[in-house]
Amino acid sequence: MKEEVRIRHKQLMGIDSSCSPGQGNNAKTMGNDPRNLFQAPWRIGDIISLMISANFKKLVHGSYIKFEYIDEIHKSMRLDILYKNVIDEFLNEPIQNILDDIYDPGLLWLTSPYYVKKYGYDIIPTLQWDKEEYNGPELSWGNYVVFAPLMDAQYNLERNMSVDFVNDFCKKLKDEFGDDFHVITNKKIEILIDTKNINTLNSDSIYDLGYIISHAKCFIGGDSGFSHLAG
Repeated sequence: MKEEVRIRHKQLMGIDSSCSPGQGNNAKTMGNDPRNLFQAPWRIGDIISLMISANFKKLVHGSYIKFEYIDEIHKSMRLDILYKNVIDEFLNEPIQNILDDIYDPGLLWLTSPYYVKKYGYDIIPTLQWDKEEYNGPELSWGNYVVFAPLMDAQYNLERNMSVDFVNDFCKKLKDEFGDDFHVITNKKIEILIDTKNINTLNSDSIYDLGYIISHAKCFIGGDSGFSHLAG
């Protein structure tokens, strides 16, 4: 009988989210302190790594994979489209009081690289972008450059880019690529940087922004979720 496993929509964390693993308050615990556990939905970058582990279970163990498709961020990413070749069943509500089918992928920054090293790049799922599900602007696909400034990271704050750096970088990219340059913004970033004469992209749909990023000639961004959707 095929093994059935369920991936919860939340992950257990024992980390001070203002610091990265091994830094600050996480220096002694590497971010996994069983005395400081809480649950939070999988973040964008964590989801990408998680799906490598899920694909390992599917391809190597032959498991039937279920995923609790509940969180609004996950729905905005359209995981039901991107990972339809990995997840066999998307659950519309969590299953309470049943624990024996839960799949724990372990520490993602250890397990995901291990699976790729052992089984090769084919273990990395191919994102299943579907143009019919895209609701953003029409662009010259494959001919533009996208920059996603990282200015509002909520943890490992050293990753954040300064206002001066972003403004200077946007000017250089605009001079180099002209109207083929686009910058991803949000309300906070638009207040901080000078977007005059620059094509901006602002959407509540992570799927639409990811579609634009994945079909760009070049994507430039920080160590954040968007970078995991490039390529």
